[in-house]
Amino acid sequence: MKRGLKIGLIVGSIVLAAGGIGGYIYWSNIQSEKVHYSTVELKRGDIIYGITATGNLNDSLVINVGTQVSGIISQIFVDFNDTVKPGQVIAMIDTVPLATEVTNAVAALYKARAALHQQDKEFARYKELLARKAVNQSDYDIQEASYGAALSAVESAQADYQRAKTNLGYATIRAPIRGIVINRAVTVGQTVASSFNTPTLFSIGNDPHIMQVTASIDEADIGWLKQDQDVDFTVETYPDRIYKGKVFQVRLQSIMNQNVVTYNVMINVRNGDLSLIPGMTATLTVKVKEHKNVLVVPMTALLFNANANDSAVPSADHNKQTIWILCDSMMKADHKCMDIKGHSMYCDTVKRVMDDGVMAEIEGSDLREGMKIVTGIIKVQAKKTKGLMPVTTAPQRPRNSPH
Repeated sequence: MKRGLKIGLIVGSIVLAAGGIGGYIYWSNIQSEKVHYSTVELKRGDIIYGITATGNLNDSLVINVGTQVSGIISQIFVDFNDTVKPGQVIAMIDTVPLATEVTNAVAALYKARAALHQQDKEFARYKELLARKAVNQSDYDIQEASYGAALSAVESAQADYQRAKTNLGYATIRAPIRGIVINRAVTVGQTVASSFNTPTLFSIGNDPHIMQVTASIDEADIGWLKQDQDVDFTVETYPDRIYKGKVFQVRLQSIMNQNVVTYNVMINVRNGDLSLIPGMTATLTVKVKEHKNVLVVPMTALLFNANANDSAVPSADHNKQTIWILCDSMMKADHKCMDIKGHSMYCDTVKRVMDDGVMAEIEGSDLREGMKIVTGIIKVQAKKTKGLMPVTTAPQRPRNSPH
């Protein structure tokens, strides 16, 4: 009985151990996973820090051509998109009423001159009579005043004549600059009235080969902008084409819209092939700082956290951040490598100097070109074991064991 009992206990123990091992193997198989880290080699490159904004394309100079006289538009010689030269006649206002005013002014001038001539003779006679004391001083003074009034009337009539003649000249509308007609606001037969606000007949933009972008820059970025900075921009019509420009004016007048403060920045643009059209929306980047041949890593490397210990937690200083580096022959002897899911790596604190949103410039005393910088992890789940899941059961007592 004792021998049988011993044999039964041994067999039961073996069965129990086998069942436990079977359960452990299966659990390990379905929970195990392979971890691969994505890495990049630390290398040198260029970092450009730029300010992005939107703006609108316009002619660098637009002149609204109006009229200083009232009348009916009798002729129009240009239309939209026509090229004009300085002094070119672009429209005419009916000259009949204005010519009549000139005629009336001429007649009034002749009348005033005739009156002056008569008054001049009277005044000369009174001078002689006064010298011979044939008239008293008061009569002479009256004639002198009459002569002055006649002289003033001639000057006034001369001014009216000049005004009428000038207004007649204003009936001929001429282009003030060389450019393109971008707007025609009148038609033949339309009556225009000259008033305090001169009516706009045409809008003429200057040389279309030179344009401007008016960009709206946020107050947080305006301090970076200076005259002659390079600007790259695109337009929706040609999204794959990059146009060039230069900042030429940072306007100090602030603009507030829904509690957001912005400033207008004027950018000169060359439009050699005339592909740019006034009114287009430009998406632009102003280059404000550029560092060349510096150590650069993807921004994802600064965000990666192996979570091995407290050293992996980013610093409160945004310029000081951590990166994870695979241990290899380039590391120094004092670096403490850690086993992170089967990979040997260590954490280093670096200074983030500048970034462009994708790549970042970093500095650190232990950094070397060619180091493998971890940018993220790729988890690959292991395949599950096929077949029925082993079931662990309690061993049965041997038949010859005591009850």
